[in-house]
Amino acid sequence: MNTRHRTILAILLFCFSLLALPVSAEWFRDEREMMGTRVTVEIEAHDQTRAASLAAEVFAEIQRLDLMMNPWNSASELASVNRKAAVAPVATTPEIID
Repeated sequence: MNTRHRTILAILLFCFSLLALPVSAEWFRDEREMMGTRVTVEIEAHDQTRAASLAAEVFAEIQRLDLMMNPWNSASELASVNRKAAVAPVATTPEIID
């Protein structure tokens, strides 16, 4: 076996040895009542602080969508469309149509 083959073999063995390293990630779980149902977010992360931050972003986005598309919230864009569309054309944000 020449030097080049030994080098390639050593690199491959090193790469495969990395696969055997223990994983220290843990599951983070948070639940909230939103949009008339229970929403559960589960994140596998190495850092619980980062996982909590990501979960907060998920819940914030769900809250944003709920405020925009909740037909029972009279201030929501969807409720406004429902009220006005029978009378006249209604301009909406592109997101509400998608």
